[in-house]
Amino acid sequence: LPNNAGHNLLSFYDYLVNVIRQTDKNTLIFYESVTYGIYFPFVNGIPGTGIQRVPGLLQDETARKKSVLSYHYYCWLLESTPSTENMPSWKRYLCDKVRVQLPGLLFVTHMHSNISML
Repeated sequence: LPNNAGHNLLSFYDYLVNVIRQTDKNTLIFYESVTYGIYFPFVNGIPGTGIQRVPGLLQDETARKKSVLSYHYYCWLLESTPSTENMPSWKRYLCDKVRVQLPGLLFVTHMHSNISML
């Protein structure tokens, strides 16, 4: 649910950063926003990404240089085409246009309704 899913995300990521940094001080850490974050990009009024600042920043002021925010984009247009058919070029264009306009690293997902097709 929007707002509930992202409520504890930052504290969870802060915890993970602390545990990881006890062993590894330099490797990039990738963070995933809540799944609805790309649809409701509010900043201070929540929903947004569920992350109001860089995780680990309170303990390490260089955390910005070692953090990557990625998006996992679920293109709803892909869901309207059965997985056994080719997607029309106009749908691919629209999904790609959204993907290109989002900052950061992006993973595009097509959820198959028929798991046996995977």
